[in-house]
Amino acid sequence: MGAVDWFKRELKREVTNIYAQAKVDANTKKLEMDYIGGLPGYKKRKLLLSMYEGQLSVNKQPARFLNLEWKEQHERSAGKAAAGAIIGGVLTGGIGAIAGAAIGGSKKDSSVAVLTVEMGDLVHAIYVRCSESEFRKLSRFL
Repeated sequence: MGAVDWFKRELKREVTNIYAQAKVDANTKKLEMDYIGGLPGYKKRKLLLSMYEGQLSVNKQPARFLNLEWKEQHERSAGKAAAGAIIGGVLTGGIGAIAGAAIGGSKKDSSVAVLTVEMGDLVHAIYVRCSESEFRKLSRFL
């Protein structure tokens, strides 16, 4: 009966491990951000931040939060403004050109959040694309 007892012990241990992992997953907050740069060797477009019992992880690597900044940036497309003005002017005259330029040249939010963390012995300034609402969510997350 040694093999049966061994099987029962192993099965119980595996069930316990699965239960513990499920508990960790349920209590872990996760946030995925559009990654721009700051981590040497990291080439993916998304960055996964997770928090479990007050411990921050960046792409499943332990990290210590140091600072968070937001750099608001907006871009306006001159080409789209010109195209909107031409189409609006052709279709409706002078007033349409003004409206077309305004609509075509609307602002695009290209703001960036800079998350400074310590990972091991190194300090990294991680840049992620971040609108104002995403920054508020990131601030609450940390």
